[in-house]
Amino acid sequence: MDFLKSIDKRCNYYNTLFWGKEIMEEQAYPEIDFGNLEWLHLLPHLGVDAALIANPKKRGPCPIERAGHSRFRFINKKGRGDWICNCGAGDGVRLLALVHGISDADAVRMIRDHLYGAPANSYTRKTPIITETEKTPEEIEKARSYLISVSRGSKNLQGSLAQAYLETRIPGLNSEWVSRFLRFHPSLFHKDEDTGATSRHPAMLGYVVNWGDPSKAVSIHRTYLSAKMPGQKAPVSPKQVKKMMTATVNKIAGESVKLNRCKSSTAIVAEGIENGLAWVAATENQYSTHAALNCYNLAKFIWPKDTKHLIIAGDNDHPNPKSGLRPGLYYALILKERAEKDGLTVDLRMPPVAGVDFDDLWIDGKHEFFVIPERQSHAAVAVA
Repeated sequence: MDFLKSIDKRCNYYNTLFWGKEIMEEQAYPEIDFGNLEWLHLLPHLGVDAALIANPKKRGPCPIERAGHSRFRFINKKGRGDWICNCGAGDGVRLLALVHGISDADAVRMIRDHLYGAPANSYTRKTPIITETEKTPEEIEKARSYLISVSRGSKNLQGSLAQAYLETRIPGLNSEWVSRFLRFHPSLFHKDEDTGATSRHPAMLGYVVNWGDPSKAVSIHRTYLSAKMPGQKAPVSPKQVKKMMTATVNKIAGESVKLNRCKSSTAIVAEGIENGLAWVAATENQYSTHAALNCYNLAKFIWPKDTKHLIIAGDNDHPNPKSGLRPGLYYALILKERAEKDGLTVDLRMPPVAGVDFDDLWIDGKHEFFVIPERQSHAAVAVA
């Protein structure tokens, strides 16, 4: 299911689903065109910080959980008020509901009261609708040049701090299995968005590629490592250890990091690199394995062309306290539906306990969670 199409459906049904056609007729309220509201003007009047929605390119603190520094982005695609955040995603009505801890129906009533509590003609469009813009050729070239510069300074994993890190995180992982799309850089610039501090650290690099047409990398994922304590993460804020470089496409949409040297008609996809490598170790490099890097991108995962069976290794996230949404499960189910519609057989796996990842299960020796039934197995070929 395409997320924006689901937003369209929600907009179409808000009037009748939450108000009811009879109530609308009785109160003489006109229907609201939720796809044509001035969300940039409306939401601040209803309690959403204007600074957090003013620039669709800028990430900021989450207005729902009032946390973080670069989690939330208001993209307002085609005027629907939609947004994305680490805690979930939705449209303008959903944002208003979550900010105030109310139902979608009550959020609609807030909008209705603001629009029609006074004469309807008192509400006028104050600012133009901001939509997500395409990157300019200059921005793409700048991103491409930086990717090339970082890549030229990288080295093979063998004998590096990145190999030491993986050996610590994934016991039993044979370095011969790890793909050439994971590399090591001895010193990369780092800016901590939580503290503002800048520094340089070694890093493990993951090349982000469209595996439906794997001609070139569109970005590089960085895991910053400690230079003084082999096998450990860099001494930065916990949520700043892993970062994506600016992509050469407008938006990452299904591209992933190939984790192992294997081709097979069964593909495994996990969110994180370490979770995916736990599957490589558990299956002894039998299946092509990828890291989508976050739950939103997992839903859009582009599997290799010869894939017949897909194993989705989802994250068992705790539910959002306000929305009740479990992002890992929600977006894994979207991918499952996509793949099945495309004719693939799909196996969705989730760790049994919320907050526990597959790499945790592997470290704890719980290998039973990685068993793939013979009927789902498709022969693999090791590749260089």
